Amino acid sequence: ARFIPLGDQKSFLKDCFAGDQKEGNNNKVEEVASKGGCGCAPKDISGQKQENRREWIKVQDFCDSSLLSLVLERGRLLLSCSDSQFSMNSNNLEDDEYNRENQMLHNLDLSAPSSNTQDYLRERISLQRSILARRLGFGGILSSSIVQNSHEGNLNDIIKDEDLVKSSESSTRTSNMSARERNVKRLQKRKTVDNTNALKSKKVKLKEDGDNEDEVDDSKIRKLILLSLGEYSKEEGYSSRIFLSQRNPQTLLATDLLYHSFHPSWHIRHGSLLGLSALLRSWRSRVEDAEERNTRSHNDEKEPSSFGKWPQDILARCICVLALDRFGDYSGPVIEMDQSKKTEVTALAPVREVAAQVLSFLLVMAPLNAQTACIEVLQSLTQCDSAWEVRHGAILAFKYISDLNMDIISFWKSIPTIVIQGLYDDNDDVRGASAQTISHILTSEKSDAREKNLLEERIEGICRSCSYPVWKSLREVHVSSSCCLELLHCLCNLIEYDCGLFLQMIRSHAHESNLSPMEELLQKLCAILSFESASVRLFCLKTLSLIIEPITHYILKMNGSITDEDNNGQCESIKGVLQVYSNILYALFQSFFSDVHLMSENEGKMQHGDKHRVGHEEETTDIFTISQSAREKTWTKLVDSINCMIQHKRASDDSRDDILCDTVLNLLLSLVKVTLPQYSSRCWVYKITSKLSNQYRCLSSATNAFVMLCKSVANINRIESYLIITISTLLKSPWPEQCELGSTLVGALANQGDKTFPNLFEQCKPILIKAIESMPTCLQIDSNSTLEAIRSEASMQNICFSAMETVLQKYGNHHKSQNVIVDSHISTITKIWSDAFRRYNINLYDGIGGLQISPSSTSMRLLSTNCHAVISIGQDCLPSKLTPIIRALVTLIKNEESHSRSNTACCAIVQLILILQKSDDEQHSKVWKKIVTNMCGMACIHRLSDSIPKGYTRRGCRQAKIVIQMLIAQTSAAHTLQEIAPLWSRLNPLNCQVSANQSDTDILNAIVLMESISLSLKKDTKMCSHASSIMLPSITLLACTSPVAICRQVSVNIASKLCEIDTRNTMPIILPLILKYLRSSGDDPSRLGACRLLNTIVRSLDTALCQYVRYLIPVVMSMMIDPLKQCADLSASTFSRLVRVAPLVQTESKSTETLPALLSDGWNESCSVKVIDHLILGKPLPQYKMPKEIDDVIRGKGVILRQYQIDGIAWLLFLKSLKLNGCLCDEMGLGKTIQAL
Repeated sequence: ARFIPLGDQKSFLKDCFAGDQKEGNNNKVEEVASKGGCGCAPKDISGQKQENRREWIKVQDFCDSSLLSLVLERGRLLLSCSDSQFSMNSNNLEDDEYNRENQMLHNLDLSAPSSNTQDYLRERISLQRSILARRLGFGGILSSSIVQNSHEGNLNDIIKDEDLVKSSESSTRTSNMSARERNVKRLQKRKTVDNTNALKSKKVKLKEDGDNEDEVDDSKIRKLILLSLGEYSKEEGYSSRIFLSQRNPQTLLATDLLYHSFHPSWHIRHGSLLGLSALLRSWRSRVEDAEERNTRSHNDEKEPSSFGKWPQDILARCICVLALDRFGDYSGPVIEMDQSKKTEVTALAPVREVAAQVLSFLLVMAPLNAQTACIEVLQSLTQCDSAWEVRHGAILAFKYISDLNMDIISFWKSIPTIVIQGLYDDNDDVRGASAQTISHILTSEKSDAREKNLLEERIEGICRSCSYPVWKSLREVHVSSSCCLELLHCLCNLIEYDCGLFLQMIRSHAHESNLSPMEELLQKLCAILSFESASVRLFCLKTLSLIIEPITHYILKMNGSITDEDNNGQCESIKGVLQVYSNILYALFQSFFSDVHLMSENEGKMQHGDKHRVGHEEETTDIFTISQSAREKTWTKLVDSINCMIQHKRASDDSRDDILCDTVLNLLLSLVKVTLPQYSSRCWVYKITSKLSNQYRCLSSATNAFVMLCKSVANINRIESYLIITISTLLKSPWPEQCELGSTLVGALANQGDKTFPNLFEQCKPILIKAIESMPTCLQIDSNSTLEAIRSEASMQNICFSAMETVLQKYGNHHKSQNVIVDSHISTITKIWSDAFRRYNINLYDGIGGLQISPSSTSMRLLSTNCHAVISIGQDCLPSKLTPIIRALVTLIKNEESHSRSNTACCAIVQLILILQKSDDEQHSKVWKKIVTNMCGMACIHRLSDSIPKGYTRRGCRQAKIVIQMLIAQTSAAHTLQEIAPLWSRLNPLNCQVSANQSDTDILNAIVLMESISLSLKKDTKMCSHASSIMLPSITLLACTSPVAICRQVSVNIASKLCEIDTRNTMPIILPLILKYLRSSGDDPSRLGACRLLNTIVRSLDTALCQYVRYLIPVVMSMMIDPLKQCADLSASTFSRLVRVAPLVQTESKSTETLPALLSDGWNESCSVKVIDHLILGKPLPQYKMPKEIDDVIRGKGVILRQYQIDGIAWLLFLKSLKLNGCLCDEMGLGKTIQAL
């Protein structure tokens, strides 16, 4: 479409109905059209008088309700018939009509070679439009064919031989299917046909024998287009094909696309409308650009584009498609013509979607009267009671019109009524389209301030009128309804636009429910959270995160003047909202264990190398990660709101405490249930031996969320008692999963020395230490298959869990009694468990003798979790012997496949080191230094190393690097690396004050360790400045001169990272060293290393390099002609980076104090200024005057240089002064040779 001449595009878009733009009488239009036509009447296909048929229509024609009713009543319905899905009913008379119409077109095409070209073109287009009129139910013709009589000659005389395509070639060209595939497809079609029907049998026979006819038809269409392309008009003085006229092919193409927009197969209708949209968008864009250029050249005001017969006709027929299309069984993404728009919903009716897009696009071009008429017609379609598809199509049109933000008064007046009516529609799809329309309006943008203010006023009015209908529709719809997602999305947009206004509007409408509107809204969202669709849950979470905080503030604000009793159903009870919040918390908590995405391994693909950062995991954008983030955000908002409500409670009101205690107890029991298959009704059961690390991540996330809630309600007495009873019992459980859960809870509650629950830690401390020093009961059972089978019985699980649940509930009922002792409840639970196992002659807590316990993944993981819990409590909980703790943690990081578990162990090791560093005990000092020495030994092994020392593993070496990074990150900013003695001793080879007589192995180990350290250094810290000043010279030396490739590469990475962290302090150190090696002309490896290092630094610093660009440009330019090709290529790459930053450099500001060494060492300031001013900023070159001796010689020869030739000489001299290569480009014969000479 872009290559069609601009004049023909303008003609297509701007040609009017014979110059008559008014909603005129049809007789006048018919008369004028007949005068401009060729006088060739199309064939009569209906038996009616020709002058009563409509070939061209306008949207204004439908303002007459009788014509619109005619289309709805007599128009041929566009069903979902397609070759791959449904066949039309064999008894339908329309089936015969389609066959008859196709046969007429086929017969006309067969007669084309013997007919006059223009007569044939007019007859074919007129016949197609007559068929369209018949399909729309008009049955009459308004005017004759509009194809102008601009060509003469016979078809066979004009078409060139090379343009002809044989039928077989055409078939091969248009289809990639083999003959067998075509036969199979034909047989599949035949199966859908009723063989008992004579008419249908005839149709099958035509399909079997009609391949050649189809090929003739395709070839004929192509001949027509080639025919019109082959002719062109010759303008005066020109015979070029640039002035080719393509009016005939574009008319033929557009007519054919429009004709197929009413094809019985939905995918052909869909493709035709997409094609029309592509043509219109391309042509309109080029025409508007041409008009804008013409307006600027004449300094005139831009005149609005006229809206010609073609756009008017297409606009009217899009309305007909919206009214007649009945296909709505599709599920897939919307195909947006504007690729910049991101669609979040799926298309139910693709044909109506695209028709609505084309209609909205044309409406921008249309005059005001056509816009108003279109809005009026669409509004009447929304009132159609006969078919929901008609209402759906009209509302889709309004949805895309709302994107345009056009100032159509009728649109803004009618849109609230239309969308509200659609929200109350009986059909879910109509309701969904109405919700989408509101969302489109709310997300509209305006750049102009005046238009923005006007749009804001209109949007606020729509929010006021639509807030309650959206909520009412969502309240009444079932969560599995097809419109639930659209309603949720709309609700989310309304709340995001103005939450206060939304809450005000839903509260202003009373309803029959006993609950207040806010409580009912929250309960509905809570119910939606249990739905399986991840997209629905995601929008629900987003809505909750937006609405919880405003609801809480409103309730607390009203709490001073309104009691908790419901005031005529309009005042929200704090107790009621708190109960709903608790229900939402429980639903959110259950989603941690019900997400099907947790059944697949999503972790475990951690990137190696430079991505060994603290806590680094592969970035993912899947639905699991997004849902996890949304859930955590919503949970945090809920906990904060609950905390605010607790602080505002009355002293005599214990009902809120009861609600929160019940919530904590239910969540705690949910955590326990997930470890028992007997009680897990969700998608998965947690197993400590599982290789799905997402399960462990999920359990950790759920535990952290639970701990956040517990800490916010810690002032309630029962909370700590619940935790003590449950966790103490879990730590003694015969199931390792429950033991691990207990330790995980302790670790989360005591994170970083938190003392919120001191009694809990005192109770759990001896149990944890005993579990570390001697094998716990669960591991003893795990080592015996017979005992393990007994433990796995459903009855045993039921007894043990019921005991815990019963005791906890009993404690909750008698919590006010001062005589209740927590220890007695723990003893009650463990006694029930012991009695249950004693029936199988097993002494659960008296030791199970005769068992040989072997190391396993279960024991490794459980012991590591126990150690983490002990360390989290703090130094007071550490046992006298630390060897079991250290051994368990180091064993896990060496062998654990799950990065989540391994990172947890790394955190525990770092936390232990920091605790021991603060201790005054000399033995503790020796222990932490030994741990750091061990971690440094593993961290020094490069990931590409061929051999691993005995006792090490690749996993251990990778995790040891993470331990070092965590240690550096958590060490005080006032410390230096030298104060971590084991670390500093490993880095000694990089100390510039130490002798360079170091082995290659020591140097490589030091440089690999320093790479890990550099990833955790922070700007403006003593540790960073100390490392840069002491080790950067040695690192630069290794990056430029080391003979070991790995050592060079790692050194480059370190130097680049240090410069990125602290550019101001590191660049004065490293740049003189780089320049020194760049000038070593006799040492190619050092020069290449320096080029590679400089290139890496420039690429990493980007705009932070501005103050050094002026100093680097001359150096890099000189290296671009280095005899070593690798140096020249790297320098060219570096120069291209410097050029991108150079426009930000102020050449006037010298700032020479920053680089005194460079300034005193031959810095060419003139070269930098020239490059930045003339090559980059584009300032004119200095004026050039020819030397007198040269000027005299050439003038003596009769040569007088023109000004542009003098400028060319100045350009070449400028390039020579910079030692740059370049080109002097000009037309032939303008004196390039004399300039070069």
